[in-house]
Amino acid sequence: MLSDAYLKKCSKQSLVVKYWSYLFEQHFSKKSLFLQWGDTIYTECKRLNLDFKLDLRFIAETNKGPVDISNGEFAKVQAATKSKYYSDKLKAILTAKCHLNHLAQGLQGTPKGLKIPIIMVMGIDCHVFSLSLIDRGVYILQQVLSISYPRMCHQVSKGGIAKLLDGFAVIEDLIDDTINIYDEYSKNIDNIIDKIDGNSKKKVDIDKWLSPVIWDEDDYSECSDTGEDEED
Repeated sequence: MLSDAYLKKCSKQSLVVKYWSYLFEQHFSKKSLFLQWGDTIYTECKRLNLDFKLDLRFIAETNKGPVDISNGEFAKVQAATKSKYYSDKLKAILTAKCHLNHLAQGLQGTPKGLKIPIIMVMGIDCHVFSLSLIDRGVYILQQVLSISYPRMCHQVSKGGIAKLLDGFAVIEDLIDDTINIYDEYSKNIDNIIDKIDGNSKKKVDIDKWLSPVIWDEDDYSECSDTGEDEED
């Protein structure tokens, strides 16, 4: 159905427009999410002078306003190299850490339940990871799932499209859980009378849980010969 030769001819933008963007928009448009496509930078990254341009950003509406909740990177088949994969993955993870730190700073308690999905697509294959905080200064990256766009008729007949949509549902659950935690625990529920009397409970020092995003541009440049020039 989709030959190797055809997929190799597709630019990154062709793959996004023809195959991926419609599915993402259809699945997530029913949520209070805005999908921002095309090399944009998260506001918090700009504030930290981090020039991380992402192919896809998920922006969620919360009780405190819009927040970035997930991100994704795409690559064409011809650019599916080790250097491209790891440079994109590094950029996506560091951006997710910015998301996680920003959300955690808005909480009234420990930020253990927050998970930021990271979507990595190369050609018609997709891996999804999640970044979370499990202890003070301890971040963990976990691979959540691996899905592929069905390219052969027998894959479709064996439920390939359903498997793809099931994978999207997992991403949706991660996003929903994180939004719910943020909405629930970002509210200030302190007793105002106790606060006046000086009897209010001591709050969790969120800053002790977080570590800054460290970016070595020289190291990144050495591994980012990505072959992603769109010349076809």
